[in-house]
Amino acid sequence: MKKLFRHRSSETGGPSTNSTTVTQPVIGHDEKTGLFELSPPRDVDKVDLDIIAVHGLMGHPYKTWQDGNNKSWLEEYLPAKLPNARIFSYGYNSEITFTSSVATINGFARTLLARTKLARTAEEEHGRPILFICHSLGGIVVKKALITAFNYGDRYEDILNSVKGIAFLGVPHQGSSIAKMGKYFADLLKATYGNTNADLLGDLSTGSRVLMDISADAVHRICTLQICTFYETRMYRGELIVDEQSATLNLPDETVIPVDADHRTICKFGSKGDQCDLIGGTIVELAKDIIQSQQTLSLKASKGPEPPIYAPPALKIHAAYWGTKDVKATLMARIQPNQKLEVDTRYDLDTPDPWFNVRKSTSIMYSFGNGSLQLMVTYDAAGCFMIDPAGPERSSHLNPDVRESQSKDIPGKVEILAVVWGGMLNHSEPFSVHVMDKIQTMRKVECTNEFFDGYDGMPTWPKTCHVFWRMKGGQDILCQAGKEGETIFLPDYHM
Repeated sequence: MKKLFRHRSSETGGPSTNSTTVTQPVIGHDEKTGLFELSPPRDVDKVDLDIIAVHGLMGHPYKTWQDGNNKSWLEEYLPAKLPNARIFSYGYNSEITFTSSVATINGFARTLLARTKLARTAEEEHGRPILFICHSLGGIVVKKALITAFNYGDRYEDILNSVKGIAFLGVPHQGSSIAKMGKYFADLLKATYGNTNADLLGDLSTGSRVLMDISADAVHRICTLQICTFYETRMYRGELIVDEQSATLNLPDETVIPVDADHRTICKFGSKGDQCDLIGGTIVELAKDIIQSQQTLSLKASKGPEPPIYAPPALKIHAAYWGTKDVKATLMARIQPNQKLEVDTRYDLDTPDPWFNVRKSTSIMYSFGNGSLQLMVTYDAAGCFMIDPAGPERSSHLNPDVRESQSKDIPGKVEILAVVWGGMLNHSEPFSVHVMDKIQTMRKVECTNEFFDGYDGMPTWPKTCHVFWRMKGGQDILCQAGKEGETIFLPDYHM
């Protein structure tokens, strides 16, 4: 039986050995599909990290990462800096122009999971941290793979729990202008030469539902990971293919770095030079952080559980809505004794669907003990989310006056605490002063993109709007919800 991943023969000796696979030398660089081991670890008994590189549109498992002299930083620089890491490259059929393949992002993702699982069958390989390096479409494939791993449950649980970091190189999280042009040319080629993978190019077009679904659903799978984002600053054939806005996830712990390269060359360099120092060096530091964190966790586990130092502060949910449905009571009943709240939005809300076949946002305003207010915003069908006393503070969408505990002489009788439009995708700040002042003055919210100065909180989907407020001087926090196209009137609008 043909193995789903192979070792590449070393230049200094024979192919490496592994207890779970039969070594098969790669035939030159001609093979394009599979999970190829580019560099075996220095000591197979001390492997501390699996690195998996995933190429992009029209890419190649080897050539995508090589400079003009066929030198690859994945094969030279990373092994020298991370000698105990296994370094793989995943190849898949992304050659769109003249292929008759009907493969899609979903298919690429499932195959990546299957090949990765077969590369980690030994007991000592379970739990070993994984770091993905992605270029262009490769980042979308990896995000879809993590969503699929979550949906499959136990089958890919080890992979899902082992992924600790991702380096994105020119990944179009919000679409790519080249995809628009590519779909046009693909349609022409399909008419002239036969089938092309135009559907895949459509999936990548700016604002496509497939791309936005993956971006929304992947948030809870990657928000706790260490993320490095690199974006190009040079044009390719007159186009800035993936600009900063499209390349950036706007996650709290995301590191964003501009690179003096175009979309094609952002991943093509050898083991020397400024680009290797910047991208390669940053990824090496990311890998070392992951390895150190894993070693610290292993050491703590070997010592056994530590006794609790203090009782966690009580979790209080002030207001919570799923679409237009009040789910505060449902969530309060699910708070655990350790004051954690873990909910799967697909199954656990236990209430009739308030808006069938519409992707609804879930907004929860809460606090711990006498602590400050926090706001959790998630997405319908996005999977599990957790509110944890030891977790990150979520205050970025709160009105700055509330976040800074300031008291202002705001006109009217209602204090606006936060406004949520759709899923707040790629919007890590509260709305502008202009929008908030408009709400305070008009005492209403029009549920349209135009009202929010053109911002679309969940492109291609009908949206809900949540407005959290309280009466001045009062303690009770309330929420009003409205569907797209409706108007939310604040309670003192007619006073």
